[in-house]
Amino acid sequence: VQATKKARIDSTPIGTLCLSCRGLHNDYQLRHWLLYDNRTALGIEDWFREGKEGGAPASMLESAPLVSLYVSFSRKPYFLIESSSEEFKSKLIALFTPTAPEPFLFKEHQVSVVPSLPGVTVA
Repeated sequence: VQATKKARIDSTPIGTLCLSCRGLHNDYQLRHWLLYDNRTALGIEDWFREGKEGGAPASMLESAPLVSLYVSFSRKPYFLIESSSEEFKSKLIALFTPTAPEPFLFKEHQVSVVPSLPGVTVA
């Protein structure tokens, strides 16, 4: 019975995610700093166009399957993140889980990713 329950949970699509980090202040920083710096661990290397040496920095492609919204008016600002890539969402949760023994830090602030409450979406 345990194995059946676990398999059902693992195959359930992950909806909108909530990411919080006091070191991130806008969508650009989320995409071009946090996600870019962790692109290999998240398996999203092909979501970015490399910048030219000595020129523009790398940038996320418009075709990347990611939608994000920075909710700045909250007492504790956060991002809502949606993606059609279940693998990306699973890796994002695993990398930035708030209950990890050694929390992930970005600019000396903990990064936390959890599934959002039911009914909460970017749209």
